[in-house]
Amino acid sequence: MIRCAQASASRIVSYVRLSTVAVFAAALSTACVAETLELTRLALPDAGFPDAGFRDGGVPRDAGSPRDGGFRDGGFFDSGVPPATEVMYLHDDSNLFAFDATTGTRTLIGPFLGVINSITDIAIDANGRLYAGDFASNIYVVDPETADLTYQFSVSTAPTGLGFTPDGRLVVGGSDLIVVDPVDGRLLQRYDSAAGLRTSGDIVALPDGFLYVTIATPTPGDALYRLDPMSGESEFIRDLPHDNVWALGFANDRLYGLTADGFQIEMDPANDFDDVTTQIGGRWYGATTNPVRW
Repeated sequence: MIRCAQASASRIVSYVRLSTVAVFAAALSTACVAETLELTRLALPDAGFPDAGFRDGGVPRDAGSPRDGGFRDGGFFDSGVPPATEVMYLHDDSNLFAFDATTGTRTLIGPFLGVINSITDIAIDANGRLYAGDFASNIYVVDPETADLTYQFSVSTAPTGLGFTPDGRLVVGGSDLIVVDPVDGRLLQRYDSAAGLRTSGDIVALPDGFLYVTIATPTPGDALYRLDPMSGESEFIRDLPHDNVWALGFANDRLYGLTADGFQIEMDPANDFDDVTTQIGGRWYGATTNPVRW
């Protein structure tokens, strides 16, 4: 019995000694690895990138746009909807098309699903998210592969025209021109300087950073105006040869207007927006340009 107790005690002591050695060895190994990494870091040349600007805690600072768009940072939802990939999209009251403005070819994507009222216009933000509005003042996110709609929010005016500013705000044109948060529809700005201008059909941003809007007039033919997206200051560009220019898009360095009577107006921004008009058929309610493809 005594020999068994002595043997057990001996084994316990040995185990403790081995455990102590293992702990010491692990600590030494960790220290050596940390020292090796530090020496390696010191030996590597600076890649030349600026300091990432992390605050204590590892959270990056806001990158900061030229002007804060006014909506919450990181407020975009993960909807699972893929980004738009076509250069231009076109739609009638109930169907979405991919559009080749060079040839006038329309490729049907599908009918708008999940909406009762006719779709009035569409717009794409800088990340390729496709939005749509309807006559009941509802705003949707659109799946560009299937034309399925997901309700987002409602706005105060029937959105006959939709467009995005360069900093990601959604411009809604109808009886007036307003700017809203694309996440929840919160009013961010009203273009009071454009009061009295009623959107005839569409709003589109061009690579020059301005918004271009078709405006209804009391005389035959709509008018094309340019808007400063920050101040809303408007500038008359030219009269258009047709009424009901409900769709605007940009491709191949040309601005395209499409009418409810099936006409396509091709305008050259580099040449005073001179136009060539052709008949392509159809009754077009809206169009949009994909800034991802500029």
